[in-house]
Amino acid sequence: MKYCLLFFLVFGFVRCSDWYINENAKFHVIPLGVSGGNDEGTMNSFLIAPKSNLSLWISIDPGNVYSGLQAAVDLGTLDPYEADLPTDRAPSIYFMRNKIFAYLISHAHLDHLSGVVLNAVDDSKKTIIGRNETINNIRDDLFNWKVWPNFASTGTTPFLGTYNYLTADFGVPFTIPNTAITVEIFPLCHSACYPSTGFLIQSDGFYILYLGDTGPDAVEGSNDLQNIWTRVAPLVQQGTLTAIFLECSYDNSRPDNLLFGHLTPKWIIAELEVLKSKVGANLNGLDVVVQHIKPVQQRVDPRQIISQQLLSNNTVGVNFIIPQQGRLLTLPSGRGLCTQASSRTRIRVKAVGKFRIARKGTGCLLYTSD
Repeated sequence: MKYCLLFFLVFGFVRCSDWYINENAKFHVIPLGVSGGNDEGTMNSFLIAPKSNLSLWISIDPGNVYSGLQAAVDLGTLDPYEADLPTDRAPSIYFMRNKIFAYLISHAHLDHLSGVVLNAVDDSKKTIIGRNETINNIRDDLFNWKVWPNFASTGTTPFLGTYNYLTADFGVPFTIPNTAITVEIFPLCHSACYPSTGFLIQSDGFYILYLGDTGPDAVEGSNDLQNIWTRVAPLVQQGTLTAIFLECSYDNSRPDNLLFGHLTPKWIIAELEVLKSKVGANLNGLDVVVQHIKPVQQRVDPRQIISQQLLSNNTVGVNFIIPQQGRLLTLPSGRGLCTQASSRTRIRVKAVGKFRIARKGTGCLLYTSD
């Protein structure tokens, strides 16, 4: 399926090439929420399924579940995955109960887990996965019969037993229960090293790296991101890392002393330069999904500012993707898709749809928008 729209950036018009659902993709991703901070209706949340089993989904950082699923229903995104939907069932609730097998939570801030808490009453049995500190926070401070009933199987009695907790050791791959998907977790520093997490997800020999909220190593005084880049550099060299999910809460006008454990476009490029140095080559064609963009008080859309700053300073040759709530991503999006266009070429539109692609130099930005 092909999509393409015009996209105007401050440096001028660029060629827009065909965009399509990559039939050779290894993962399908449905963004249930793409924002950080106070955007309650689209708080950070992603569903991921291996192409080899599109009846089996995992949810990462479920700040939004039901309303994100409903957005996907309204857009028709869930239609291919719900052929077994009973005619008398609501498709969003049915998908949550029958298609999602686990929740991976990077840290215990509300914008990354409120969807689980609010929807627990209608959910089916699942596993909640996280580092020890995250699980402790959820168990002791949320599902404790003070803030919310205890829908888990341990903690404050009585147990309602909907969720089982699974804590994992850093750097040791493990299999998500009732799936063939493996996960490896890594520590991240989120503002004075509040415990956050990176997840390396593997299925059929291909990987997605999802990083929860994190500040840059240089600001946090940490080596956490450098250690992760060391781990995934061989996967980039082998062509088995399909995408990296990175947060970008603010644009480049945000000073380092007010980052509060977040990234900006300049810091994303700086960190990807570290990965590039470990790979020993440019990162041409690697998809980087940019999420957790916070709303701002100004009228201008922060996604547009951030996308311009990422694209105009893309020295590593990646494909930056800014997702939209409810719209399917297939990963990889298509390696080499954005390596040949020049910002001086004229616009050429072959089809009209919901995706916008801007390309410059050796990288591109896929900007999805209404």
